[in-house]
Amino acid sequence: MNRTALAMPNVNLKPKVINHRASRTAEQLYFLFQNAYRQEARWLGEAAKRYFLPMQRDAAAIRLAPSRMLGLESQAGEVQAVIELVEPVPEQPWCEIVGLCVAPAAQRKGFAARLLQVALDTYGAKGTALRVSVAEGNAPAQALYERFQFKPVGREKKHGVTLLLLERSA
Repeated sequence: MNRTALAMPNVNLKPKVINHRASRTAEQLYFLFQNAYRQEARWLGEAAKRYFLPMQRDAAAIRLAPSRMLGLESQAGEVQAVIELVEPVPEQPWCEIVGLCVAPAAQRKGFAARLLQVALDTYGAKGTALRVSVAEGNAPAQALYERFQFKPVGREKKHGVTLLLLERSA
């Protein structure tokens, strides 16, 4: 048995597609995202406390999102971790990671790494790069993406928060 299974035995370690269009699931995702982004906003300081764009999204917006979500659920069906992906299109030939969140009780157990590896395997097999924007002050996220060999390809400032644009080639 691996370390992750010992740490949280009631979580299905096989990622699955999460139906974010279902109302109950969208509500779960809303609270998962809110908790994760509230924590990130604390790390980022004053600029994020005033206005942090990820926290402005409600359950209705999650239901309507044109993205694909993969997640890990508890045996009770509660989403414990999710990665949100925007599929490549001709004008954007990479897959964009628009969110990677883990419930507070499930953090530091390898769930984010597990979901990220599934995304890399899926899109790497198709020859598709992955991109993600990470707040400059979010050291845990930066360390995770560095561990998976994402490289900086740019930076931008949005709503007072400096974002690093990272890419992992296929």
